[in-house]
Amino acid sequence: NNRMRSIQAGYYHVYFQRMVQSCNWEHTLLYFDGNHRVHTHGWQGTSNWKHHYAQLIYPLAANKQFYARAWNGCWTVWNTSPQYTQFFAQYAGAIPA
Repeated sequence: NNRMRSIQAGYYHVYFQRMVQSCNWEHTLLYFDGNHRVHTHGWQGTSNWKHHYAQLIYPLAANKQFYARAWNGCWTVWNTSPQYTQFFAQYAGAIPA
């Protein structure tokens, strides 16, 4: 797991997509400041490759971590090729006073 850290206080848009071969169930979690704020649960009845994603815009103070975790039924969590799996994080604006 690689963790990102907020540089300044504000809203951060995080988007994590991956191509999985889940052999049944999958979970994708987005963590902000140590707490998971998004928890997806998918089911696919085949072992074919399929895209799964999670995203959220969330306010963070400066110097806070955010990251993603993923699990699935086969434990071959995702295709690691950069064309199929991406983690995007972007500063989305200031928190209104």
